[in-house]
Amino acid sequence: MEKSLKTASLILLSIFISCSTLTVNAQSNPAFDSYLANTNLKFQMPAGYNQISTKESFSPTLRKIMSLMFSVVENKQKDIAIGIILIPVRTAFDKNLKGMFPNIDANQSYLNIVKYQADTSTFKVQPLGDHELKKVNADAGFRYQLDMNRLFLQKYSLCKVIIIHKKDIGDAEICYFYNPEHEELVKKEMSETANILTFQDISQFKPTM
Repeated sequence: MEKSLKTASLILLSIFISCSTLTVNAQSNPAFDSYLANTNLKFQMPAGYNQISTKESFSPTLRKIMSLMFSVVENKQKDIAIGIILIPVRTAFDKNLKGMFPNIDANQSYLNIVKYQADTSTFKVQPLGDHELKKVNADAGFRYQLDMNRLFLQKYSLCKVIIIHKKDIGDAEICYFYNPEHEELVKKEMSETANILTFQDISQFKPTM
């Protein structure tokens, strides 16, 4: 019980950090650009997708919440939406958080996110392979099924997530929302679009937070 509460607290802290300055607006999104800079990530719009407007946070279940999505893009022909969540590791909050919570390691937050979000009853959490990590210049990453019983955008009932981590830089979640009839299609889509977010060389890292 104590371990579960600790994990939940760490998740809420991550959400607080990532959402502290965010108002999502897909048409003009300076927050997205800012958080890309502060996670040293480069975003490439996947072919066939268009950015859609959303200002809502998403609670996949009654008791769980996710960080706000900085951008949501949708392919209406394939009936798949992709949500992007960015969480900087190096933020102005880190030193203050360390003072209040000395046992917190921001570089471990992504592991707690996986534990908190994953539905392991339907899909085993899979670590990304070395080739996949190298492709996006990440240090670690996982692929998992989101524990979800609510519709996203009033239409999508399922979600697969790829989470990537760069030590001392940040984390990113790429959330693929879809419906059961597109199970095989979304797997193919994940393979073809997994590099829409790529960590840049450290020489490009110019955090503003």
